[in-house]
Order: sequence, then structure tokens, then C-alpha cells
Amino acid sequence: MILRIAVAMMLATTSAWAQVALVTDLKGKAEPVAILSEIAADSTVRLEGELTVLYYATGDEYRFKGPSTIAFAAGGPKVLNGAEPQRVAAEPKRMAAVQPGGVTPATYVMRQKISAEQRARIEAARPAPDAPFSKRVAFAAWLEQLGLKDEARVYWKALAQERPDSERLKKLGR
Repeated sequence: MILRIAVAMMLATTSAWAQVALVTDLKGKAEPVAILSEIAADSTVRLEGELTVLYYATGDEYRFKGPSTIAFAAGGPKVLNGAEPQRVAAEPKRMAAVQPGGVTPATYVMRQKISAEQRARIEAARPAPDAPFSKRVAFAAWLEQLGLKDEARVYWKALAQERPDSERLKKLGR
């Protein structure tokens, strides 16, 4: 029994680490991803529009304009055809480290008390209201992963209004 649990945990960890990036913005079509999709290493995306992804390992953001075909790897993306991406390096002082594992609508909300230090870290990372869409998505995902569902929901609702075609944002904003 213990061996089964250990193997299950190892497989779960392996699949989580296989995810290299999170889609933080999408205008147009990108197959097979949508906003808040996780992108696995060694996967390919066909883009007709604009796509922004956040790389988990570095916190760097990559902005792509299609049409293009993009291969994703642990070390970074490679454009197979189309325009090269714009890379925006992570801001170390404001690092809100989103982790692999995705963002899912909660079936229940656990109230979490946070320390003054954690609150200060959150406030330092909070994007300005006019920050790019992708930065606000990444921040909301980070809040969600911290267990701060109510705070994240405020962002999800506003983001869903900006991208009304995203069912995932609508669900998270409820």
C-alpha cells in the first residue's frame, strides 16, 4: 500500500514538473491551448493571433505573434516558423512565483490567515490596475495557489470581462 502511494505521488510530481509554462494571455486562436492552459515540455502550439506565456522555471514572459508554430522545451520556447517572441525578464523584486499544477475553480474556499510578511510580499507583487493582462493573470494565479481564493476571484471577474470568450476565466470568477 505504501509503495502504491509513493508511486502515485512520484507520477503526480513528474507530470507537474513536465509543465514548463502557463498561458497568461491569448488573442485569437492557439491550438491546443487557451488562457490558463499549462504547456508541457516537448509540445507544439500553432498560433493564429497573439499568445503570452509565463515560464515557471525563470518567471520570464514570452510574447508571440502569429501565424507561427512554437515548440516548448524546459529551457525556453523555440519558434519553428514565424516571428521570434518578445522576452520580458522576470522582475526579481516583485516576483510572484506561480508554480506548476494549474489553477482550478475551488469546490470550497478555505479561509487562510496570512502573516504581515506575506501580506507585504503580496502587496509588493500586486500589479497596477493598468498592468498588462498577462501580469494580472499571473498574479491572480499566484493568489489562487496561495489559497487566497477570494482575493483571486476579484481579479478573475475583471479578467473575464476583458476576455468574455474565456470559459475558464468565467468559472474562476464565480
